[in-house]
Amino acid sequence: MKNTYLFLTLEGIFSLFYSLLVQGPVFTGLAMLFNLDEFLLSIAAAVPPMMQFFQLFASFFVRKYRKRRFLVNVFNALSRFSFAALVVFILLGKTDPIVFIASLMISQIFAALSSSTWNSWMRDLIPPEERGRVFGNRNMFLSIGNAS
Repeated sequence: MKNTYLFLTLEGIFSLFYSLLVQGPVFTGLAMLFNLDEFLLSIAAAVPPMMQFFQLFASFFVRKYRKRRFLVNVFNALSRFSFAALVVFILLGKTDPIVFIASLMISQIFAALSSSTWNSWMRDLIPPEERGRVFGNRNMFLSIGNAS
């Protein structure tokens, strides 16, 4: 089980770096490529927290499909690919601001679904008496990564 906990921490660190990259310099650069003005940039910056609402619907998918590992992988793939699709739009010359915001919204909806499903999966994977230590260590490393 120790390797599993190590992988959970590594997964969290890579997820954190992806989030920092997408919500930091890459986000701003892409927003400028898609001609977002100050107002639309503020709307786009508000999208990730607004889409957290969709975590409420994760339980529907978990109850219906029961395979949380599969769901997490599907939701993560859809989240990443919908944001990565912006590269295709850039290559096609389709740099309308609405394309950027729509892609960001789709990405963040699936990220929210993935997050909630992942938490449900981990609740069953990690015994209750070990959760505090495992998530405490994980959060410590994520905090260090977030501070750097």
